[in-house]
Amino acid sequence: MYSITLYRCAEKALRKIQPDIQQYIYTTILSLSEDPYYHLERLHLNSNPPLYKLRAGAYRIIVAIIPDEKVIVVVDIGHRSTIYKRYS
Repeated sequence: MYSITLYRCAEKALRKIQPDIQQYIYTTILSLSEDPYYHLERLHLNSNPPLYKLRAGAYRIIVAIIPDEKVIVVVDIGHRSTIYKRYS
Protein backbone atom coordinates (compact mmCIF):
# COMPACT_ATOMS: atom_id res chain seq x y z
CA MET A 1 0.00 0.00 0.00
CA TYR A 2 1.32 3.43 -0.99
CA SER A 3 1.22 6.52 1.18
CA ILE A 4 0.01 9.78 -0.35
CA THR A 5 1.46 13.26 0.17
CA LEU A 6 0.42 16.57 -1.35
CA TYR A 7 2.68 19.42 -2.38
CA ARG A 8 1.70 22.78 -1.01
CA CYS A 9 0.58 24.06 -4.43
CA ALA A 10 -1.70 21.01 -4.82
CA GLU A 11 -3.29 21.69 -1.42
CA LYS A 12 -3.77 25.33 -2.37
CA ALA A 13 -5.37 24.40 -5.71
CA LEU A 14 -7.67 21.91 -3.98
CA ARG A 15 -8.91 24.55 -1.53
CA LYS A 16 -9.98 26.79 -4.43
CA ILE A 17 -12.33 24.14 -5.86
CA GLN A 18 -16.00 23.76 -4.89
CA PRO A 19 -16.52 21.53 -1.81
CA ASP A 20 -18.45 18.76 -3.59
CA ILE A 21 -15.79 18.51 -6.31
CA GLN A 22 -13.06 18.64 -3.62
CA GLN A 23 -14.55 15.55 -2.02
CA TYR A 24 -14.68 13.73 -5.36
CA ILE A 25 -11.03 14.59 -6.09
CA TYR A 26 -9.99 13.56 -2.58
CA THR A 27 -11.73 10.18 -2.98
CA THR A 28 -10.08 9.70 -6.37
CA ILE A 29 -6.65 10.40 -4.88
CA LEU A 30 -7.25 7.91 -2.07
CA SER A 31 -8.12 5.22 -4.61
CA LEU A 32 -4.50 5.36 -5.82
CA SER A 33 -3.08 3.88 -2.63
CA GLU A 34 -3.88 0.26 -3.57
CA ASP A 35 -2.63 0.07 -7.16
CA PRO A 36 -1.55 3.47 -8.52
CA TYR A 37 -0.42 2.34 -11.96
CA TYR A 38 -3.88 1.00 -12.82
CA HIS A 39 -5.48 4.47 -12.77
CA LEU A 40 -2.66 6.63 -14.11
CA GLU A 41 -1.46 7.69 -17.54
CA ARG A 42 2.10 8.88 -18.01
CA LEU A 43 2.70 12.45 -19.13
CA HIS A 44 5.05 12.73 -22.08
CA LEU A 45 7.69 14.83 -20.35
CA ASN A 46 11.30 14.22 -19.51
CA SER A 47 11.07 14.52 -15.75
CA ASN A 48 12.66 12.51 -13.01
CA PRO A 49 10.66 10.93 -11.42
CA PRO A 50 8.13 10.66 -14.27
CA LEU A 51 4.85 12.52 -13.89
CA TYR A 52 1.47 10.90 -14.32
CA LYS A 53 -2.05 12.26 -14.75
CA LEU A 54 -5.20 11.08 -13.06
CA ARG A 55 -8.66 11.99 -14.32
CA ALA A 56 -11.27 13.23 -11.86
CA GLY A 57 -14.22 14.53 -13.85
CA ALA A 58 -13.20 17.81 -15.51
CA TYR A 59 -10.12 18.04 -13.28
CA ARG A 60 -6.70 16.47 -13.62
CA ILE A 61 -4.36 15.45 -10.83
CA ILE A 62 -0.63 15.44 -11.59
CA VAL A 63 1.31 12.92 -9.50
CA ALA A 64 4.79 11.48 -9.17
CA ILE A 65 5.44 7.99 -7.82
CA ILE A 66 8.49 7.00 -5.80
CA PRO A 67 8.25 3.18 -5.96
CA ASP A 68 11.22 2.44 -3.67
CA GLU A 69 9.59 4.32 -0.79
CA LYS A 70 6.00 3.46 -1.84
CA VAL A 71 5.01 7.11 -1.93
CA ILE A 72 2.63 8.92 -4.27
CA VAL A 73 3.26 12.67 -4.41
CA VAL A 74 0.39 14.85 -5.64
CA VAL A 75 2.21 17.61 -7.50
CA ASP A 76 -0.69 19.71 -8.81
CA ILE A 77 -4.45 19.77 -9.31
CA GLY A 78 -6.31 21.81 -11.90
CA HIS A 79 -9.02 22.01 -14.51
CA ARG A 80 -8.23 20.07 -17.63
CA SER A 81 -8.31 23.23 -19.76
CA THR A 82 -5.42 24.83 -17.86
CA ILE A 83 -3.39 22.17 -16.06
CA TYR A 84 -1.41 20.93 -19.07
CA LYS A 85 -0.22 24.44 -19.98
CA ARG A 86 1.88 24.41 -16.81
CA TYR A 87 3.59 21.16 -17.80
CA SER A 88 4.33 21.59 -21.51
